[in-house]
Amino acid sequence: MSDINYKAKSGKKCVFSQYDCFTGKIKNDIFSLPADYDWIYEQLITPDGKYLIISSRPFQVLVYDLTTLKLIKSTKVFSANPYVLKLQSNNSVSFLIDGTVYLWNFISGDLQETKLSSETVNDYCFSKDKKDVIYCQNKSEKIIQMNLATGK
Repeated sequence: MSDINYKAKSGKKCVFSQYDCFTGKIKNDIFSLPADYDWIYEQLITPDGKYLIISSRPFQVLVYDLTTLKLIKSTKVFSANPYVLKLQSNNSVSFLIDGTVYLWNFISGDLQETKLSSETVNDYCFSKDKKDVIYCQNKSEKIIQMNLATGK
């Protein structure tokens, strides 16, 4: 028995396909993004298998309901690519843009942003209690822990 996953083909048209993880062969195409979404940077599926979350060009994050294959939410269009998508729960995702971490509840639409650094940030994670964010700066290679409430 093989696992099934989703894979995006980027180029002229972004098509999400179901494929066999062991053979790498595409089983069937699921759906296509509109023509103006010409590139997929990252994609996640929620642990419950209900939502597909993608970071795409134009620079925004989109959420699709995998049962209906319909777009249910999208962020505003940002000035740069949202990257390092991370699930925080079955209905929230976080991502980075130019040294700022965003936490987005895609059910309520609430979008919180916290400026981490003027430097490029390579990666980040939240503390278990979600009160702090720990991140790594690109140039200085420093690892920093910052309280989200105080910014220090």
